[in-house]
Amino acid sequence: MGHAERRREKSKHWHAGLCWAISCLAFPLGYGVDQACRWTDHRAGAESGIMQGFFFAPIFGVLYLLPWTLVVVGIYRRTIYERFRSLWLMLPGFLFLIMTGSGLIFSPTRAEERFTLHTGTPLPHDAQILHYDLRGGGFVDITDTMLLSFKQDALNEWIDKLGLQPRDGLSSFEMDHPGFLSLHGALGSSFMQEARVYNGMNHDGSCHILLIADVTRSRACLVFSRI
Repeated sequence: MGHAERRREKSKHWHAGLCWAISCLAFPLGYGVDQACRWTDHRAGAESGIMQGFFFAPIFGVLYLLPWTLVVVGIYRRTIYERFRSLWLMLPGFLFLIMTGSGLIFSPTRAEERFTLHTGTPLPHDAQILHYDLRGGGFVDITDTMLLSFKQDALNEWIDKLGLQPRDGLSSFEMDHPGFLSLHGALGSSFMQEARVYNGMNHDGSCHILLIADVTRSRACLVFSRI
């Protein structure tokens, strides 16, 4: 390759600083899309993901992207090969977007799948999910909140199967949790009257389970909080 051709090839490259900045933006973009898809409230999830992404982006850019950028620029300066420099510089950003996208495929987001993930058992045939709320990730605790309906006596059997223990009422923090508040419209004003509260850990100790059953034992609010 002649000098004139090399100059033309170099002129097609994006500046290394621009490639570095674009790769840094992949972090809030990828995390924002990931959280928007996971949260039941997609807008709140996107806002949470983007804010956390911009917090981590400088760390990601300095500790990971900057050394990569310097290595790629150094290699291209010592070789006559000039093609795909910009793509190599932005490769870490592309890989991060691929990783976050694959996470949506292999990590369940549907209510029935999340129920099985937390309890270790499929959703009982005599139970039905009436309402579901998922939020959290990163700095925000991951919480799944479900409202289920049960056939007669099925709820008591399921409480015994999970090994949940009765406890006294709910704390003000639990009552004000966004996931629980999202169910207020579905619960109705009579749900909490004479409701019974149970709690415990899931099968592998990775999740705290809070269950609030109405007096008829036909409906229950389940809150799974990852530890």
